[in-house]
Amino acid sequence: MCQVTDGDVEQLTKKPDLRGGRDCMKCGEKAVVVARINDPLCRECFVTYFTHRFRATIGKSRLIRDGDKVLVAVSGGQNSCAMLNLIKKGLSVAAQKKLRFVPTLVYIDEGVVTGQSRTERTTNQKTVCKYFDESGFPWHTSALEEVVNGSGTSTISPVRSCYDDGCKQSHDAVADRLDGLRIEDDEKMKRLEELLAHTKSLTAKQDLVQKLRHKLLLHLAKQYGCCKVMLGNTSTSLSASILANIAQGRGAAVPLDMGFSDDRHGDISFVRPMRELTNREVALYNRLCDVESTFIPNLSTMAGEYSSISTLTESFINGLQADFPSTVSTVFR
Repeated sequence: MCQVTDGDVEQLTKKPDLRGGRDCMKCGEKAVVVARINDPLCRECFVTYFTHRFRATIGKSRLIRDGDKVLVAVSGGQNSCAMLNLIKKGLSVAAQKKLRFVPTLVYIDEGVVTGQSRTERTTNQKTVCKYFDESGFPWHTSALEEVVNGSGTSTISPVRSCYDDGCKQSHDAVADRLDGLRIEDDEKMKRLEELLAHTKSLTAKQDLVQKLRHKLLLHLAKQYGCCKVMLGNTSTSLSASILANIAQGRGAAVPLDMGFSDDRHGDISFVRPMRELTNREVALYNRLCDVESTFIPNLSTMAGEYSSISTLTESFINGLQADFPSTVSTVFR
């Protein structure tokens, strides 16, 4: 029979009292944030810490080699936009140790899942594509209903956001091309809507949408010649997923679902370079570095705490994390 002693379990640490001001543990300047559990840092030291965690996660895996083409999935949310900002900095001329892979950005429109209108979906696409344009990387968009049809074609032609045939495009020129964005035809949308309608529980719908999304990303990676797909999952979201997967009887898949690399799909792997960072740290980084992001509703938006297994475990993790900052690291390790 299994027995657990006190020494086998990491003790949860109570949230520290931050009143009265503290000095940065690195340089002695006035601290503006508290990283990890109880580490006060100034702005410069926090950005250095955050960037190092991201780059170290990629470096220590030794899975992304020089010249690898990587498909970077960007949803427009805080996590993926922070990841895009880190990649842009890591590939800039000013970077001391440049990242060596070649990124291609992709946005998958999932508006059909939440019943958004064509206008709302087009507006969301334009917002995310503006971030892509500012990054200077080649980018594409697609719609989730494409995976139901099986074609996996993009909603617009591939566009180089900053340079095209050696000539820099103006923002107005890119905006004009975005005006031609085409939401997929009604037949494909109806197929996906019918599939979702026959999926009764929110838990099953969330699982279905995730599987369809991953299937489409794999198809797009093959189409654009990428050997890796980069996701923006943080340790906070992965901790909630660990509990949700175990509750649904998928505990055996936890190492691949939560690890840095998921190589179950043949010659294309999913990688998670943000897995050592929490949602709170991402929000602080975006605030301190003025990283833009947008809110796009999904299936769990406005859903109750007990609507699905995923929303319940997410609420449980976030509730504990608010008072005990070591909750995520305890579950995640």
